[in-house]
Amino acid sequence: PGAADTNNVTTLVVKPIAEGASRGVRRLMDERELLAYAEDIAKNQAPPFPYAYVFEPFFDASRAPWMECSFTLMGALGDLRVVGQSTIDARAKERARAVGHALGVEGCAVLDAFVNTDTGELIVIEMNTVPDMTSPDSTAFAHARNADPPIDAETLCTRALSLALVRRFR
Repeated sequence: PGAADTNNVTTLVVKPIAEGASRGVRRLMDERELLAYAEDIAKNQAPPFPYAYVFEPFFDASRAPWMECSFTLMGALGDLRVVGQSTIDARAKERARAVGHALGVEGCAVLDAFVNTDTGELIVIEMNTVPDMTSPDSTAFAHARNADPPIDAETLCTRALSLALVRRFR
């Protein structure tokens, strides 16, 4: 069964498109909460409303075989590679690359997804095409350190910059 078969959708997750990370994300448990959320938006934002919103079914990844995972993708258009993630199923990594290709990703990006550890199936949470490169603890740097062979921060930044310059002057 697919992901939709394993989760009975009774709640929604809403996220303002213009916000990053999990700012503004709320889980709406029922119609009453959805109506209250809509009324709050109408009351506290002057028209035209400055945000667009994404509403999605809540997905409970706390049960096996699902887990939340991030993939750092790096490369030119059509030649993306997953950086690090040696413990993740090869099928999931290939699917992460396929998502990046389908979205036309190039350079350095981080894909957040739920992964079925039995099948490698992915449910995409988001693709961040401007990942955090300011903190040594960021996802991209952590994946680079765990690559085989490891990639140091300077090399990762140099590769990302080189890809950006090639794209800019293409």
